[in-house]
Amino acid sequence: MKPLSNASPSPVGAGTLHAQIPQLVALVDVGGLALELWRTELAVTELHRIYIRKIQEYEERYGDIGGRINPRNHEHVAIVSYTMDARLALTAAKRKVYAARRRLRNACAKAARKGATSA
Repeated sequence: MKPLSNASPSPVGAGTLHAQIPQLVALVDVGGLALELWRTELAVTELHRIYIRKIQEYEERYGDIGGRINPRNHEHVAIVSYTMDARLALTAAKRKVYAARRRLRNACAKAARKGATSA
Protein backbone atom coordinates (compact mmCIF):
# COMPACT_ATOMS: atom_id res chain seq x y z
CA MET A 1 0.00 0.00 0.00
CA LYS A 2 1.37 3.39 -1.01
CA PRO A 3 1.58 5.92 1.88
CA LEU A 4 -0.38 9.14 1.60
CA SER A 5 1.59 12.10 0.29
CA ASN A 6 0.53 14.34 3.17
CA ALA A 7 1.14 11.72 5.86
CA SER A 8 3.44 12.42 8.77
CA PRO A 9 7.02 11.18 8.32
CA SER A 10 6.66 9.13 11.50
CA PRO A 11 3.02 8.36 12.15
CA VAL A 12 1.97 6.83 15.43
CA GLY A 13 2.05 3.12 14.84
CA ALA A 14 5.23 3.18 12.77
CA GLY A 15 8.37 1.86 14.37
CA THR A 16 8.76 0.36 17.81
CA LEU A 17 6.75 1.45 20.81
CA HIS A 18 9.98 2.52 22.50
CA ALA A 19 10.58 5.05 19.71
CA GLN A 20 7.00 6.36 19.92
CA ILE A 21 6.91 7.07 23.67
CA PRO A 22 8.82 10.40 23.60
CA GLN A 23 6.61 11.66 20.78
CA LEU A 24 3.42 10.61 22.59
CA VAL A 25 4.56 12.23 25.84
CA ALA A 26 5.34 15.45 23.97
CA LEU A 27 1.88 15.40 22.37
CA VAL A 28 0.21 14.89 25.75
CA ASP A 29 2.17 17.89 27.06
CA VAL A 30 0.97 19.96 24.10
CA GLY A 31 -2.63 18.98 24.85
CA GLY A 32 -2.29 20.03 28.48
CA LEU A 33 -0.77 23.36 27.52
CA ALA A 34 -3.51 23.96 24.95
CA LEU A 35 -6.12 23.51 27.69
CA GLU A 36 -4.19 25.87 29.96
CA LEU A 37 -4.13 28.49 27.20
CA TRP A 38 -7.86 28.10 26.66
CA ARG A 39 -8.53 28.60 30.38
CA THR A 40 -6.33 31.69 30.57
CA GLU A 41 -8.01 33.20 27.51
CA LEU A 42 -11.42 32.63 29.13
CA ALA A 43 -10.15 34.37 32.26
CA VAL A 44 -9.06 37.39 30.20
CA THR A 45 -12.50 37.57 28.59
CA GLU A 46 -14.23 37.51 31.98
CA LEU A 47 -11.84 40.04 33.52
CA HIS A 48 -12.39 42.36 30.55
CA ARG A 49 -16.14 42.18 31.17
CA ILE A 50 -15.56 43.04 34.82
CA TYR A 51 -13.38 46.01 33.83
CA ILE A 52 -16.01 47.31 31.41
CA ARG A 53 -18.70 46.89 34.09
CA LYS A 54 -16.61 48.98 36.51
CA ILE A 55 -16.35 51.75 33.90
CA GLN A 56 -20.11 51.61 33.34
CA GLU A 57 -20.77 51.73 37.09
CA TYR A 58 -18.59 54.81 37.37
CA GLU A 59 -20.35 56.50 34.48
CA GLU A 60 -23.78 55.70 35.97
CA ARG A 61 -22.76 57.31 39.28
CA TYR A 62 -20.75 60.29 38.07
CA GLY A 63 -21.70 60.83 34.44
CA ASP A 64 -20.17 60.09 31.06
CA ILE A 65 -16.39 60.49 30.86
CA GLY A 66 -16.55 61.38 27.18
CA GLY A 67 -14.10 59.35 25.14
CA ARG A 68 -11.25 57.06 26.04
CA ILE A 69 -9.78 56.82 29.51
CA ASN A 70 -6.43 58.59 29.61
CA PRO A 71 -4.44 58.10 32.82
CA ARG A 72 -2.45 61.27 32.05
CA ASN A 73 -5.61 63.38 31.87
CA HIS A 74 -6.21 64.98 35.27
CA GLU A 75 -9.98 64.76 34.69
CA HIS A 76 -9.74 60.94 34.47
CA VAL A 77 -7.80 60.36 37.69
CA ALA A 78 -10.97 59.40 39.57
CA ILE A 79 -12.09 56.76 37.07
CA VAL A 80 -8.56 55.38 36.78
CA SER A 81 -8.38 54.89 40.53
CA TYR A 82 -11.95 53.47 40.60
CA THR A 83 -11.11 50.81 37.98
CA MET A 84 -7.47 50.21 39.01
CA ASP A 85 -8.02 46.80 40.67
CA ALA A 86 -9.94 45.45 37.67
CA ARG A 87 -7.37 46.86 35.25
CA LEU A 88 -4.45 45.32 37.16
CA ALA A 89 -6.18 41.92 37.24
CA LEU A 90 -6.84 42.16 33.49
CA THR A 91 -3.23 43.10 32.76
CA ALA A 92 -1.91 40.21 34.87
CA ALA A 93 -4.24 37.77 33.09
CA LYS A 94 -3.05 39.03 29.69
CA ARG A 95 0.54 38.35 30.77
CA LYS A 96 -0.49 34.80 31.71
CA VAL A 97 -2.00 34.32 28.23
CA TYR A 98 1.22 35.51 26.63
CA ALA A 99 3.26 33.08 28.77
CA ALA A 100 0.85 30.21 28.05
CA ARG A 101 1.10 30.87 24.30
CA ARG A 102 4.88 30.88 24.51
CA ARG A 103 4.91 27.59 26.46
CA LEU A 104 2.49 26.01 23.97
CA ARG A 105 4.58 27.20 21.01
CA ASN A 106 7.73 25.75 22.58
CA ALA A 107 5.99 22.46 23.38
CA CYS A 108 4.72 22.20 19.79
CA ALA A 109 8.24 22.74 18.49
CA LYS A 110 9.54 20.10 20.90
CA ALA A 111 6.84 17.64 19.80
CA ALA A 112 7.75 18.27 16.16
CA ARG A 113 11.42 17.62 16.92
CA LYS A 114 10.55 14.41 18.79
CA GLY A 115 8.48 13.29 15.82
CA ALA A 116 11.31 14.00 13.40
CA THR A 117 13.99 12.26 15.48
CA SER A 118 11.99 9.19 16.50
CA ALA A 119 11.49 7.93 12.93
